[in-house]
Amino acid sequence: MDRWILGFYQLLTRLGFSDPLHAAIVHIPIGFVVGAFIFGWIGLVYDRERITQSARHCAIAAFIFLFPVVFFGLMDWEHFYGRAWLAPIMIKVVLTGILFVLLLAALLLGYSERVKAKWILPALYTACFATVILLGWFGARLVYGENPELTLMPYKSGYQVFVNSCKSCHPNGLNIVLGKKPILNSSKLIDNNTFITYLRNPEKTMPPFPRTVIADHEAEELYLYITTILNKPGTLR
Repeated sequence: MDRWILGFYQLLTRLGFSDPLHAAIVHIPIGFVVGAFIFGWIGLVYDRERITQSARHCAIAAFIFLFPVVFFGLMDWEHFYGRAWLAPIMIKVVLTGILFVLLLAALLLGYSERVKAKWILPALYTACFATVILLGWFGARLVYGENPELTLMPYKSGYQVFVNSCKSCHPNGLNIVLGKKPILNSSKLIDNNTFITYLRNPEKTMPPFPRTVIADHEAEELYLYITTILNKPGTLR
């Protein structure tokens, strides 16, 4: 799966698109949610059934497009962030679940004859609208936030090196050969020089990675990915 995802993004890069795919399509369901919010309240205030139906149609479209947006969001998370549970990502996951529930409730209630209060659907659309605002906020903080550890590009190359050369033996920073010596919090990560020296001349079962396999700049990018994304803060061991 990792190889397939990497190949997919490499194809996009060759086609001239190297940005996260999620960001390119996320505005589709957001736009439909905004439409449902606007049409829902206009239909309620002016008692226009056709406008109310337009709000329902927007909610349906938002619900449908939510699925590919989530799918490509997960792919971007895998490719660009190495499945790292950064705080904005965790918040976005929770908000996406809330949006799914709200849209589903709006769809079910929109075609239920038991709903007498006409304000319920616009209220749900308003909750959806507020949720996508928060999703947009935390998405922006993820890419453009003040914390440099949350920026996207410094880890992309290092993650690709990790997938190609390290992940088979060190999934999620562990060690499937020597379980007591994971990458996480390893003393070999104390600085970049120590890491690269060990990479060139490792111990026991780990094969060496000369410059012909992992160039110096790639090793530095790998170190950056491991220490800022994969490695969790804690005492070195």
